[in-house]
Amino acid sequence: MGESTSDYLVFHINPYVAVVLGTIGLLVSVAIQVVTPRYQAPVYWFAVVMIAVFGTMVADVLHVVVGVPYALSTFVLSLPWPRPSSPDTGSKERSRSTRS
Repeated sequence: MGESTSDYLVFHINPYVAVVLGTIGLLVSVAIQVVTPRYQAPVYWFAVVMIAVFGTMVADVLHVVVGVPYALSTFVLSLPWPRPSSPDTGSKERSRSTRS
């Protein structure tokens, strides 16, 4: 869905306008998601769709405009990224190791 919507917008209106609209759509969808007090399917799926559309636009800009080869971006994104540790995880791990 993200690929087809992104391509439709980019090829039917000015690509810069399409990216701005995609950015606005993403920001609006995330803002609505954050302020909604409980789960509501339409709000959730609006955010999911806008993340897909915006993510596709970012990837297209990276590859088409900036010129980053697909092989390079695939390699970089396949690398293991460090995950931040939370304070709770560290204390639980220490308490488990001290029990034995």
